[in-house]
Amino acid sequence: MQLAQLVEELALIGRHLTKTEAKIAKLLEQTELGQYLTSIPGVGIVSAAAFLAEIGDPRSYMSYKQIKKKAGLTLKENSSGKHKGKTTISKRGRPSLR
Repeated sequence: MQLAQLVEELALIGRHLTKTEAKIAKLLEQTELGQYLTSIPGVGIVSAAAFLAEIGDPRSYMSYKQIKKKAGLTLKENSSGKHKGKTTISKRGRPSLR
């Protein structure tokens, strides 16, 4: 009986997910940026919508460097004194945008 309930819940969640993705796709179509973002290989509807949700209107930024900094993708060097460490990203920005 519990297994039947779990299967029914899983089917319900799947239907909700499909409806939500359809709504996201419809809203993304309304923006002129949606088709550009989804034309990038590997970027789907959900990824494009999440990117736009995190940064807002991309036209409000003067340079791509501002978006890169907001995501925490700026480079930093891990060094101390004479020791020169390797260069990594700073990870100081938004993890969901990264």
